[in-house]
Amino acid sequence: MKIMENLYIVLVRPKFSENIGFCARACANFGAKNLVVVNPENFDYQIAKKTATNIGKNILENIEIISDIGEITNKVNFVIGTTARLGEQRKVNYSLVEFVPDIVGLLEENKVAILFGNERTGLTNEELLSCDETITIPTYNNTSLNLSHALAIVLYEIHKNIEKPRLEKEIKLASPKEKELIFNMLIEVIKEVNYIPHNNETLWMRNIKEFINNLNLTSRNSKIFLGLLRSTIKKLRRN
Repeated sequence: MKIMENLYIVLVRPKFSENIGFCARACANFGAKNLVVVNPENFDYQIAKKTATNIGKNILENIEIISDIGEITNKVNFVIGTTARLGEQRKVNYSLVEFVPDIVGLLEENKVAILFGNERTGLTNEELLSCDETITIPTYNNTSLNLSHALAIVLYEIHKNIEKPRLEKEIKLASPKEKELIFNMLIEVIKEVNYIPHNNETLWMRNIKEFINNLNLTSRNSKIFLGLLRSTIKKLRRN
């Protein structure tokens, strides 16, 4: 399935090599070719190989191991975080089933990364800020699932929806570079008008970045936004 070539499964700080192997097998089961691991703890390929079995062997052999989450979020168009912990600091707008048709639609024209956190703590609040959307798999009492089980459920739902009708119009989202340009220009505007209504400037800037991520701008709309910001900055500086 060509659409799955645009999907990147990202395991963030996994603790157990066995789980990495199980995840490789799940990826192979559902045709997901790209498995990325960020800062694994004491990764042992031979241990992972046993749980990957022959089914997941090819995925495991081509696994990409990186040291920073930005190495993957900066090269895809859309980032999805997963969490079982819900609360004021963890804004979750959709369950997996609600959002998976959108994931399939996005995969038509965009590279999409789905992040799964550490088995003990999940994704941190900071890591979730790197995501354009956060989803959850509803469970009894919001209990967390085993890493490979959660991944298998996500991949199953994507696989199930691939044969359903796609979005009427393919969507090309703004690139990470375009979103970074928008963020930097917004910061320039904010500083020009001296609008930082918060004692913690760093937190305020994080709120701005989260705002941009939540817009889910298309590439076309990002160019319009950038043009507007450039004109605003020029006019502010003339005055």
